Amino acid sequence: MKPALPGAPRAFDLAADAASASAAQSVLPNSSPAALPVLVHVQSPDGVDCTLPAAPGATLFSVLKPAGLVQGICGGNMSCGTCRILPDATWSHRLPAAGRGELRLLASLDDATEADRLACQIVMQPELSGLSVTLYPPEW
Repeated sequence: MKPALPGAPRAFDLAADAASASAAQSVLPNSSPAALPVLVHVQSPDGVDCTLPAAPGATLFSVLKPAGLVQGICGGNMSCGTCRILPDATWSHRLPAAGRGELRLLASLDDATEADRLACQIVMQPELSGLSVTLYPPEW
């Protein structure tokens, strides 16, 4: 298991969590996969990795902000760009396309790349479990 970032929720071991999810399905046959946590692998700017759980339907921002991993000055309202993340290239095409507002905000940032996304605009869904993102250094 990879170490958790300081102040971050407990990191999950992906294999162990998959086994737990499978066990939960067998014990709770009526539980849907949507009720199980979506796992997000996060690499911080200093190279520390962790895996965090997200509730289906929550934004990636709502997972990263309480863990102290993004600033989110605007509170996740797509007006500051401080929750900018870089999805792993293998995940970029699996994410929903960025909307016009997100693209405009990213274009206004000096050092944003075409691959960057805003965590406040990524809604976690079961098909995104295992998503891997890299964080940018904080701007404070």
